[in-house]
Amino acid sequence: SRNITVGIVQKPTQYYVDEGVPALRAVNVESNEIVKDDLVHISEECNEELGGSRLRAGDLISVRRGDPGTTAVVPEELDGANCISMVIIRKPDEYIPEFLCHLMNSEVSRSQVEAGTTGATMEHFNAGDVQELSFPKPDIEEQREILDWLSPRIREIDELREKINEGIELLKKYRTALITEAVTGQIDVRGEV
Repeated sequence: SRNITVGIVQKPTQYYVDEGVPALRAVNVESNEIVKDDLVHISEECNEELGGSRLRAGDLISVRRGDPGTTAVVPEELDGANCISMVIIRKPDEYIPEFLCHLMNSEVSRSQVEAGTTGATMEHFNAGDVQELSFPKPDIEEQREILDWLSPRIREIDELREKINEGIELLKKYRTALITEAVTGQIDVRGEV
């Protein structure tokens, strides 16, 4: 990448406003995905003043604390947004951003991040740590082929995970209803003697 930097770190809450430019935080980044719930905003003026942490479509952002190294690609609709205490990997020249994002979220990267994170009470990930990560670098055409193969399989797994989570929630509701019916006498739970 031509540039790896860090988003707003010094007292970011001082820049928060009710409406303005979205600013991404760690809670907005999941593996390969930006979650737009619970976004904070900073003013246009602050976004100009803090231009070094302004995001562009195709940049990658990585979580620094909590789940260090978790990475997502900045989508077009967040071009010009900003970020709070995130590692910003400017759009790479020799990688397709989505391919590099998958590498950053892979077990290979995770093991490197875990081996290199520092911090007394919480794991911590910095721009220097990103520079130390080692990845294979296939040519752009091979990266496209890998993404073409990988993307539909990841979508399928995500859909299955969502169905499983829905099933778990439904079973929890059934369990609660069954317990309620048993304790209120709506069903007979006495066994035959």
